[in-house]
Amino acid sequence: MEPLVKLPMSLGLIVWNQLKEHGIEPRKNKLGIIDFSFKKEELELITELKIVNPTSRNIEGISLLPNLKKLELESKGITAHKQKKMIASISDDEIKEIAQCTSLEELSIVNQAEISYIDVSRLSNLRVLEIHHNENLDEIIGLEEINGLWEIDIFGNNRLGKIENLDRIILSNEELADLQLDVLSFPDAIGLNRSTMEYNDDALEAIKELDAKWKESMHGKTQIVINNAQMILLHNKACQILDENIPMGAETKDIIVGIERYMAKNVTYDYVGMNNGHTSGTKMQDGTYLMSGPKKGCNGAFNALILNKCVCEGYTRGMQYLLKLRGIQTHNVDCYAGKDETHMADESMKEDLYTTYTIPEDGYHSIICIDDYDALYCDPCWDACQYQAKYGNKDLPYCLKTKAEISETHTLSFDERVVSNNHLSKSRNLIADSIKRNDLFVKTRMDRIKNMQQSLKRYRGQILDKKIGDRL
Repeated sequence: MEPLVKLPMSLGLIVWNQLKEHGIEPRKNKLGIIDFSFKKEELELITELKIVNPTSRNIEGISLLPNLKKLELESKGITAHKQKKMIASISDDEIKEIAQCTSLEELSIVNQAEISYIDVSRLSNLRVLEIHHNENLDEIIGLEEINGLWEIDIFGNNRLGKIENLDRIILSNEELADLQLDVLSFPDAIGLNRSTMEYNDDALEAIKELDAKWKESMHGKTQIVINNAQMILLHNKACQILDENIPMGAETKDIIVGIERYMAKNVTYDYVGMNNGHTSGTKMQDGTYLMSGPKKGCNGAFNALILNKCVCEGYTRGMQYLLKLRGIQTHNVDCYAGKDETHMADESMKEDLYTTYTIPEDGYHSIICIDDYDALYCDPCWDACQYQAKYGNKDLPYCLKTKAEISETHTLSFDERVVSNNHLSKSRNLIADSIKRNDLFVKTRMDRIKNMQQSLKRYRGQILDKKIGDRL
């Protein structure tokens, strides 16, 4: 008699439910309890699984399904605003099992806050890969091992750093027809060399042929989408901003301060757009609203850098893109305006069954954590409001703050518990010195440009493209 394969109870229940569709009823043991041992041919019938709100070890044993071709895992809700005990998510242990499901052709992992990596190096049969809104995902392993992908959809993974060899991955998957990536992944997608600011022209041409879409998350899972032409326009403007405001070879602190100072001086708060569905535009006398930029774009980098107006999350996204071009890793921070009275982001707070938190009623806000610089926090939106006020503070008072310092005026979300930097406070004198250096560079740089006999044709890193036909 062929030996049976025993599955853990959680996965076993899911399998029995699917086998009912094939006319196979659950077997019971002598005590009348459901038996989770299966015949090999029964397990071979399971080709697709979709699990909503999976929990840790919920899919333990999934590698024992030999014909599993499609796996979808998705959790509901914005995890940044949930205590860990309230979050439905698989863990890295389940990721190890998924990595062994070599028959997979479609893999979708969405909003799994407890995973730190995804390994697809052995999934050579993959055709569709969807990875988005995984808050703590910081690495995708093995993409370069796959060359048969039809669809790549990777965006909104807040802490995901550089996707290594993304330009080569795009080129090696010759059947790729659908490419949807995070705005912050564009430099990786074109193979941008941050030292020379040169890029892979073949990858760029492939991206244009694919009519790729570039996405940002707006407070959770709402998407801001821009096309190739808009993405190139955004990238070129970012290169110009950096060339005019940040010297090559500047130290990290000076880069951060220089970028935040640019945002504070040049980007205004878009009250009109905020009151019109977070979409920028002009209100006409007859009541018509003429939209400019992408839908919901007030929260995105395009509006911040191209239209020079946005709301808080737009400042964050714009500054993140500029920092990305200088190779500085950041993540977006969900927070609330007002001094922290809840301490939900305090790393010393313990999780138990009884502790609950009252989320502030003040409006949602967005700031940046500079992962590559002591995980210090910046609020370019509030610094811009200060800078542009008639008698405002131009010293960037919300730039490079520790968790304790920023919590005097902001309430951070649960996600920030992993940050511990209160011993790394930066002197305001150091910030002031960076501002002075930035001011000197900008004045010298702009004077040099003005004195040139012919206009500057190209800034370092810009894409020269005379064939962009997409509608902006």
